[in-house]
Amino acid sequence: MSASELRYDPEAVALFIGAEQVVDIARDDAVVASVEAVSKASVPSMERALSKYEEADGATVSAVYLSDVPANEFDGDQSPRDLPLSFIGGRLMAEIGRGLDREDGLPVDVAGLLAPLLERYGGSYVDSFRDEQEGHWFELHSLALAGDERTMGELFEMATNAQALLDAASGNGALTARTVRDLLAGGHAQALVGQPESSWIDAKAIPHKLDGEGASFELGKDVAAFANLGQDAIIVFGLVTEPGASGGDVIDRVHPFKLSSVNVPALANALADRLVPLLTDLDIGLVESRAGSGYGYGWLFIPQQPPHVRPVLVRGALAGDKVLGAHISIPWRVGEDTRHWDASTVHALIQAGRVALEQAEQREADRARPPDGR
Repeated sequence: MSASELRYDPEAVALFIGAEQVVDIARDDAVVASVEAVSKASVPSMERALSKYEEADGATVSAVYLSDVPANEFDGDQSPRDLPLSFIGGRLMAEIGRGLDREDGLPVDVAGLLAPLLERYGGSYVDSFRDEQEGHWFELHSLALAGDERTMGELFEMATNAQALLDAASGNGALTARTVRDLLAGGHAQALVGQPESSWIDAKAIPHKLDGEGASFELGKDVAAFANLGQDAIIVFGLVTEPGASGGDVIDRVHPFKLSSVNVPALANALADRLVPLLTDLDIGLVESRAGSGYGYGWLFIPQQPPHVRPVLVRGALAGDKVLGAHISIPWRVGEDTRHWDASTVHALIQAGRVALEQAEQREADRARPPDGR
């Protein structure tokens, strides 16, 4: 599906997509838009439209702001300006930043940190600069997308995820499974120290071994337990946990492992053999802690699974040291622990399915019955 074309209308002093006005320009140095209204518009068409506005009105657009407020609730004066973009020399770039007043964040090589994320989006790191506002210093970083069909929605998504990653690495903001993966991929495993294990993250010193049925079952159990959550989750490798002050385990230190000891295809195949249904969007990755060292970290990212996939089943059940192959298990994550559905839960689910099928069959029969009932 091709991107939409934004155009400037000099009579309305506004930006349009087709016949629909999507951005009202207030004739000052900033343009504010609802990201929902312009999400399908191409970035190049926004650049062309803003250039035509500058030319026609003799104006200078120094900034564009995108607001994550629904289009029908958007107010150019009152809605929050969630993402700033610069418009210099006819090029539109997203700006993300961090304050330099805090001392609790780690020093961050921002370009290196963002490189894996930008590669996934097909974006680029342009440059950085520092700015003082009311006595506080900020470091701002410019990001861009290239290509005639790249959309404003894609630019917004890339930049907001990049900002979340920068916040996480700088000691600000809450971590998510996706930002944890990006921290590892960007060489910032140390930023995870102090993070408690929870319903969405588990840390292991080394990846799962595949030296027997019991080991492959444990791998399947861990992944299925997260998949049954209905949210993004991640297992990180090369980090050691210790009991925390509140009783749960907390990532205490990094512990790079020998990367050659891990067979990523074998892990993926073991999961394909154990899990029903097959989870196709799992991301298993490794990264060196230092170039050429052969040691590093890894992750197994489990994206949120849609309702029709859950519950995810594991072939087999563990009885002591043996895996009973004729059985199935349904694990799920509770806090930092893994529990299993019991027989009554499974039976209730089967019964609910039967009732739903019977009701669907009855509705179909009712629709097929002639109006006179014969």
